[in-house]
Amino acid sequence: MSDFQHRDGSFICFKNDKDGNESRPDLTGEGKDPAGNLVSIALWIKTGKNGKFITGTIQPKNAGQAQSQPKTEAKSPGKSGFDDLEDDKPW
Repeated sequence: MSDFQHRDGSFICFKNDKDGNESRPDLTGEGKDPAGNLVSIALWIKTGKNGKFITGTIQPKNAGQAQSQPKTEAKSPGKSGFDDLEDDKPW
Protein backbone atom coordinates (compact mmCIF):
# COMPACT_ATOMS: atom_id res chain seq x y z
CA MET A 1 0.00 0.00 0.00
CA SER A 2 2.95 2.34 -0.23
CA ASP A 3 1.49 3.66 -3.50
CA PHE A 4 -1.69 4.92 -1.78
CA GLN A 5 -2.65 8.48 -2.68
CA HIS A 6 -5.41 10.51 -1.02
CA ARG A 7 -7.94 12.10 -3.34
CA ASP A 8 -8.50 15.83 -2.95
CA GLY A 9 -11.03 16.48 -0.19
CA SER A 10 -10.67 13.07 1.46
CA PHE A 11 -8.98 11.71 4.58
CA ILE A 12 -8.48 8.60 6.67
CA CYS A 13 -8.26 8.28 10.47
CA PHE A 14 -7.24 5.51 12.84
CA LYS A 15 -7.68 4.91 16.55
CA ASN A 16 -5.01 6.85 18.44
CA ASP A 17 -2.98 5.50 21.37
CA LYS A 18 -3.57 8.10 24.06
CA ASP A 19 -0.74 6.58 26.14
CA GLY A 20 -2.41 7.69 29.40
CA ASN A 21 -3.04 11.27 28.24
CA GLU A 22 -6.81 11.77 27.94
CA SER A 23 -6.40 15.14 26.20
CA ARG A 24 -4.93 13.46 23.11
CA PRO A 25 -7.31 12.85 20.19
CA ASP A 26 -9.27 9.59 19.97
CA LEU A 27 -8.54 9.35 16.24
CA THR A 28 -5.74 10.77 14.10
CA GLY A 29 -5.04 10.68 10.41
CA GLU A 30 -4.19 12.54 7.27
CA GLY A 31 -5.69 13.52 3.98
CA LYS A 32 -5.95 16.29 1.42
CA ASP A 33 -8.01 19.46 1.48
CA PRO A 34 -10.12 20.31 -1.60
CA ALA A 35 -7.15 22.18 -3.09
CA GLY A 36 -4.94 19.07 -2.84
CA ASN A 37 -2.76 20.19 0.11
CA LEU A 38 -1.78 17.54 2.67
CA VAL A 39 -3.47 17.96 6.06
CA SER A 40 -3.32 16.30 9.49
CA ILE A 41 -6.62 15.33 11.14
CA ALA A 42 -7.30 14.98 14.88
CA LEU A 43 -10.72 13.85 16.16
CA TRP A 44 -12.20 13.62 19.66
CA ILE A 45 -15.28 11.56 20.57
CA LYS A 46 -17.44 13.41 23.09
CA THR A 47 -20.80 12.93 24.75
CA GLY A 48 -23.34 15.73 24.98
CA LYS A 49 -26.96 16.05 26.01
CA ASN A 50 -28.09 14.60 22.67
CA GLY A 51 -25.60 11.70 22.66
CA LYS A 52 -22.17 11.08 21.18
CA PHE A 53 -20.58 13.37 18.63
CA ILE A 54 -17.18 13.93 17.03
CA THR A 55 -15.18 17.17 17.06
CA GLY A 56 -11.90 17.74 15.32
CA THR A 57 -9.14 19.85 13.87
CA ILE A 58 -7.57 20.02 10.43
CA GLN A 59 -4.11 21.53 10.06
CA PRO A 60 -1.56 21.73 7.24
CA LYS A 61 0.59 18.58 7.31
CA ASN A 62 3.84 20.52 7.79
CA ALA A 63 2.48 22.42 10.85
CA GLY A 64 3.38 19.63 13.30
CA GLN A 65 6.69 18.40 11.90
CA ALA A 66 8.66 19.75 14.86
CA GLN A 67 6.54 17.57 17.16
CA SER A 68 6.44 13.79 17.21
CA GLN A 69 4.19 12.07 14.69
CA PRO A 70 0.76 10.90 15.95
CA LYS A 71 0.58 7.30 17.05
CA THR A 72 -2.07 5.32 15.21
CA GLU A 73 -1.82 1.87 16.77
CA ALA A 74 -3.02 0.97 20.25
CA LYS A 75 -0.37 -0.61 22.47
CA SER A 76 -2.83 -2.39 24.72
CA PRO A 77 -6.57 -3.06 24.60
CA GLY A 78 -8.70 -0.93 26.84
CA LYS A 79 -11.94 0.96 27.15
CA SER A 80 -12.02 4.28 25.36
CA GLY A 81 -14.64 6.54 23.85
CA PHE A 82 -13.95 4.78 20.55
CA ASP A 83 -14.85 1.24 21.70
CA ASP A 84 -18.60 1.75 21.92
CA LEU A 85 -18.91 4.15 18.98
CA GLU A 86 -19.78 1.23 16.69
CA ASP A 87 -23.27 1.04 18.22
CA ASP A 88 -23.89 4.81 18.20
CA LYS A 89 -22.78 5.92 14.74
CA PRO A 90 -24.24 9.36 14.05
CA TRP A 91 -24.60 8.49 10.36
